[in-house]
Amino acid sequence: MRIFKYLTLVAGITLLGFAAPAVAQTVPAKSDEQISQEKSTRIFLDSRVSTILFSQTDRLSRPLGLLDDIETTQGTGVAELEGYNGPAWFSLSGRRSSLGGDDLDLGIVTIGGDIVSGPNGIFGIMLQNDFAFQDGSDGGTFDATGYMAGLYGIQQWAGLTVDARLLAGETSNDIANFGARADDVKSQRWLAAIQLLTTQELSDGLLLVPNGGVSWFEDRMDAYTLGITPVEAETIQYGQANLGAKAYVPITFGRAQGDIVIGGAGILGFGASAGEQVPDDLRGRVDLGIEFYNADVWQVSAGLFVDGLGQDEYEATGLDLGVTLWF
Repeated sequence: MRIFKYLTLVAGITLLGFAAPAVAQTVPAKSDEQISQEKSTRIFLDSRVSTILFSQTDRLSRPLGLLDDIETTQGTGVAELEGYNGPAWFSLSGRRSSLGGDDLDLGIVTIGGDIVSGPNGIFGIMLQNDFAFQDGSDGGTFDATGYMAGLYGIQQWAGLTVDARLLAGETSNDIANFGARADDVKSQRWLAAIQLLTTQELSDGLLLVPNGGVSWFEDRMDAYTLGITPVEAETIQYGQANLGAKAYVPITFGRAQGDIVIGGAGILGFGASAGEQVPDDLRGRVDLGIEFYNADVWQVSAGLFVDGLGQDEYEATGLDLGVTLWF
């Protein structure tokens, strides 16, 4: 009898379980503040990624044909017929751009040193610090400092120059909006880039420099809370393939040599983040700038750029300023 009662009780509980209505597991809807802040965060990360990528893809400055050695500046390169000036170099550049109504100011300080140098090539280490500030259209701000460290190499074969680097590091991001702050929000990142170029001398010192390459940036920001608003972790995975050319028109200013630089490129974005704030379709970019240099000591540059030609959803315009010393 006891076994019969026990089986009856188990059967009853089982039937009640099947009969009981299921309780739906609902995900709380995001608030307007959370949606807005997550969008602002992505715009900031996308703007910083695309800006740093283009800061990495500067070409040789005033290439001079076949080289005895190659000297680096800003992790890219300066061609020297006079010979090798290393082993250390320092670069400072600033860039201002606008994307989706949000203005981004970015400064980059880079130092590097050559480990191995030889005919037509070098290999070295570099440390890059960047400082970014974005004033968002929704009233929020992002203030971030970060670094990346790694290796670079430049090699030339019969007029073809290959410039590659691999960097990794992290940032600390201070974020403010809705009268609240979130400080020291961390993100981890890494970058890889390879660029190829060749030099065509036309006439009277005029140079045409076709170039192309591929670069990739990954940036992973931790989740954070802004006041009572939770913001999810964000990961930007974005790459660019570029193909274009620059023309160097020689000028003089006192004892300094210089160039007017006119450039254009076609760019194709790819990766998991492409198609959001950073585009995945083919777009165009044009540059107009001026450079002055003393071949053994310094170089200064200034330029304007327009990026996003042919795109409806993406547009970035800005100003580049740069100073490089090598010693």
